[in-house]
Amino acid sequence: MNGVWALSRQTLVEQRRNIVVWGVAMGLLGMMYVMLYPAFKDTLNQYLKDFPEQYLKAFGISAGISDAAGFLNMEMFNLLAPLALPFFAILVGARAVAGSEERKTLDMLLSNPVPRWQLVVGRYLSMALGLAAILVLLALLTWVAAPIRGVHLPFSAVVQGAANLWPFCLFFGAVALLFSTFLRRGAAASGAAAAVLIAMYVANAVASISESVSQVRYVSLFNYYGTAIVSGIDWVHFLVILGLSLVLTALAAVAFQRRDIYT
Repeated sequence: MNGVWALSRQTLVEQRRNIVVWGVAMGLLGMMYVMLYPAFKDTLNQYLKDFPEQYLKAFGISAGISDAAGFLNMEMFNLLAPLALPFFAILVGARAVAGSEERKTLDMLLSNPVPRWQLVVGRYLSMALGLAAILVLLALLTWVAAPIRGVHLPFSAVVQGAANLWPFCLFFGAVALLFSTFLRRGAAASGAAAAVLIAMYVANAVASISESVSQVRYVSLFNYYGTAIVSGIDWVHFLVILGLSLVLTALAAVAFQRRDIYT
């Protein structure tokens, strides 16, 4: 396993700036929403009372926002973060094989005594650790705004909301990793994974609005994502989604083992 850790460390070093930028950017957005909550809570609650229930359900929000956690769930953790943050994992996964092949570095890397499966697992591990670092920054920067603004926001709620994003984002990163073992271009692999992400989001939203296609939501990961910042982590869904990302990574390792490398 030394090769896995070595490859993970190398990728993390290469991604360190991206990790900081993603973490700080997402954290500052969370901080902004916390700072804005006192000014918007009354008018927002009045607005939501007149909003059609099926549309509220489509966006995963309740008919009222009673605290800052509910506001963050609506604005950040149920819409922006699950649509934006998976792209970090997608880019890491897409570059793992297809991106390295495009840069003409894959054949040089595999000329070392490194089994192909270790490359795939190492990239997945670096993706997981990088995401964890981003989510730590997101949680800390979001929560620190609460005492500054005088807003009641339990730290445990923010931690659970951030932690719930980890397997969710890893799933789409693993999708990109699998695509990168079939496709020869990193852009194609990331585009295919992004298409899966958007299709799942649209499917869940449409199924929440229309009863005639309500069954479609069961094939969308957004249906199992939950509202951890409000109601806590659903550990069954958390572990199942994490398990699915591991299965996709295993399939990527098998597929990479059987493909030819273009030099």
